[in-house]
Amino acid sequence: MKRHIMFLMLSDVKADRDNPTRVSITEYQQGIGKCAVTNESAVRYFLLQEEAENRLQLDKLFLFATNKVKEPIAIANCPDVPAGCTHLDFFRKRLKDVLPGIEEEKDFIETVPFDEKEAIADTRDTILNMAGRIMKYAKEKHPDDEVVLHADLTGGPRHVVMLMLAVMRLLQYNGITIGKTLYSNFQNKIVEEANDIYRLFDLIAGADEFAQFGSVSAILRYFGYKREGGQLAGGTSGSPSLDALLRAMDGFAEEIKICHYGAFRHAIEELARAWHAFRTAREEGLHGVDARMMAQLRFRIEAEYDTILSETLDDVRLMEWCVRHNYPQQALTLFTERVPIFLQESGILHLDPAFKEKVAQEKGKDDKRRTIFYLFADYRDEAAETIMSKLDSRLAKAQSAYLKNIRRIMGEALDGKQVEDFDLLQALGFDQELIQILQEADVLENHRKMCAWGKNPEALAAEINLDPFGRMLADKFRLYKRTQRLKAHPENEAKFDANWEDFFNHKMKPAQKCKELSKFIKDAMNPEDATALFSRLERKPGAEKILSLRHWLDKGDLSCKIPREQLEQILSLYQTIKTERNLSNHAREDSEPGKAREVIAYIEEGIRLLKDGQKQLKQA
Repeated sequence: MKRHIMFLMLSDVKADRDNPTRVSITEYQQGIGKCAVTNESAVRYFLLQEEAENRLQLDKLFLFATNKVKEPIAIANCPDVPAGCTHLDFFRKRLKDVLPGIEEEKDFIETVPFDEKEAIADTRDTILNMAGRIMKYAKEKHPDDEVVLHADLTGGPRHVVMLMLAVMRLLQYNGITIGKTLYSNFQNKIVEEANDIYRLFDLIAGADEFAQFGSVSAILRYFGYKREGGQLAGGTSGSPSLDALLRAMDGFAEEIKICHYGAFRHAIEELARAWHAFRTAREEGLHGVDARMMAQLRFRIEAEYDTILSETLDDVRLMEWCVRHNYPQQALTLFTERVPIFLQESGILHLDPAFKEKVAQEKGKDDKRRTIFYLFADYRDEAAETIMSKLDSRLAKAQSAYLKNIRRIMGEALDGKQVEDFDLLQALGFDQELIQILQEADVLENHRKMCAWGKNPEALAAEINLDPFGRMLADKFRLYKRTQRLKAHPENEAKFDANWEDFFNHKMKPAQKCKELSKFIKDAMNPEDATALFSRLERKPGAEKILSLRHWLDKGDLSCKIPREQLEQILSLYQTIKTERNLSNHAREDSEPGKAREVIAYIEEGIRLLKDGQKQLKQA
């Protein structure tokens, strides 16, 4: 069921210019009749309208009420106004013939205070108050009905129209249907409907939505399009070139959701053709207000889509567009699927024909992937296996040395022996070219904490139980002490458990706590605890392919037209991003918070390196 409501800024009652003791009366056309309050004409006009051959009915009025309209009408000796009658009371009386409920029902009118002396910038609370009242009515009183909001934009100061439009946009956003937008034209004695003007905001918002996010739903709603059976139906703009453009925009918006490269690329090409045709039609002279309005909105859209609507579609620019317009998953997919192909097609990387044939045979005819993609993804030869075996041996040795060194370094940090600019990575002394610390940033941050605690033991005492790393360290220390104590006195298990917390947190002095923890880390911590606290080493992403790449480049199986170091950086980022893509595809629950921002940073760095590679080729 539909519930029709209206909101307005209530005007005050005016005295007649020719007879100052009488209320000013204006007779409106359109069957409205005589009106004494400006807003009265809009209400009466509304009640004359029909829907499905039935007159429209109002269920409720929401009014912005100034201090003045809540005061008695100041017309001396006026027979039209009872003594003490306020402007609001008079408005009720004037409409009781068409709205019996306006006097009979106490809550038929709901007022929201409006301070006419308040600065425009301070009216946001008033907007929220009105929107909140209307939403409360819709959700609490009629949660199962369609609430249709009509607006009379006539009364009040000039800036009130801006305020009322803000309320309407806010309510529309929250699911309230916007009905008639009315304006009382006093000069012509008619009430005008301004819905076409109001709807232009929908068109502008839709164009902005497409420019920013590639979404076309708002624009399609504006032109009356809807989706039936997966196909776009209905709707027309009155301009063939604009209709073709809207359908192309819809095709683009649909394909970007899935990002199947072939279909996505085709949709972009169709959008480019349709946009060119629309621009040509614009230059020849478009007909229809909507088409001309869309032409006015083109500048922003053209600026946002310029990189992908150019004559030649470039994968790197496409990835860049996805990142800039908040499509990280699509950028992730494109980077994973297209970088190897881009490296080959751009001329950065060249496969020797004999090697290419060898890889293709290994891939097999049933595998439809490009040979270059298979090379990056799955190809391994005997040389690569030997190389990886050597790398794994290096990693095992480095891991053993790392656990020994990190314990020493962290213990010395708690002893206060390390300066503020201590270079932890250099001090660890492992080959960082192809090997990295897992969660390196956390390790560096925890080392910083240890240095700070070593210089200020009181800070350690205050913070250790509040910090996740500190709590883990304290717990490992407790378990170690417990094991040592029970070896000598197994009968004291319950006593130890009951007394430890008080002893560690209150009786052990801060300096002693630093000293004991340092000794534990350096001399007694087992490898499992050290790994849990200080992480471990692993191969860098792409290490296998980087070593294989070096081997193939040295043999002449591959040739590269950018520096090897740059290519290796690209390859490492590629493998990192590919891993993250696989994690996202499998909806892993163990993914780390903030990982999305990190992945975007990887993609942005990868794009930068690829663009730099393109630039080098052009300059060569």
